[in-house]
Amino acid sequence: MNREQLIKNIERTNAMLERNGPGRDFLSQPGIETIHIPGVKGYMTQFNSEAANHVGLAEMSEADADATIERVVDFFKNQKKSFSWIVGPSSKPQDLRERLKRHRFVLNENVSEYGLAMGTDNSINVKNDSFEIEEVTLEDLEREIDMMAEAFGMGMDTSMAQYMVNLGKMINSTEYYRGQIRAFMAVEKSTGKKVGFSIMEMDRKGGYAILDGAAVIQEFRGKGIYKKMIEKRREVAKGEGIEYLITHAVKKTSAPVCERVGFRRICDLDIYDFKI
Repeated sequence: MNREQLIKNIERTNAMLERNGPGRDFLSQPGIETIHIPGVKGYMTQFNSEAANHVGLAEMSEADADATIERVVDFFKNQKKSFSWIVGPSSKPQDLRERLKRHRFVLNENVSEYGLAMGTDNSINVKNDSFEIEEVTLEDLEREIDMMAEAFGMGMDTSMAQYMVNLGKMINSTEYYRGQIRAFMAVEKSTGKKVGFSIMEMDRKGGYAILDGAAVIQEFRGKGIYKKMIEKRREVAKGEGIEYLITHAVKKTSAPVCERVGFRRICDLDIYDFKI
């Protein structure tokens, strides 16, 4: 898979803006509304949160860009929903970042990301044996909603954690992705305490898997658990014939960890928030 294809897959799969297989049909499920505005991809959920409502993959001309941005803003204002706009290397026009700022969008440096990739042949050596990573069902993960919300932080509450699990179930129910959304939990061996979770979204036909939705409870960070969850998913993906892992890693937190274990930085993904 060449760099151009990696960039395309990273951008398309970020925040589920576009997918192979079922396309965007599954986003028509209750609670998710697809935005039908030419020049952008996006959707709105039941939450008034820029972490849950997204726009991106912009292909706007310089002549139409400002009017399209205004249409998107008006749509979310009418629904009283905050949202974010994801700007990647293929976003058009080239000055989109400056235009968004003029329309009162604010760059959120705390959640802006790097698109990263790593081949599944690159194993990761993690020495801490006090914790194990167990593959679980989405139903098992659902029983740990409180832990998910605590580990993820950044404004996630239990209702948003539940939404994440429900979305995984919904994607798994499609013919193209059936059984390809896999869940994992980090467990402290001595106590059996669940201290972290992670999710992987495979695309066997595409030859890649997305590492998504991983977090560790604050007091257990710095112990190599996040790395162990990466290694577990790499191992499972390789066994499924997956060639590449890709991830949308927050620049200030998970990206440095991922790069230390072998991920390569492919592109920038800047997140601009519009708060309602």
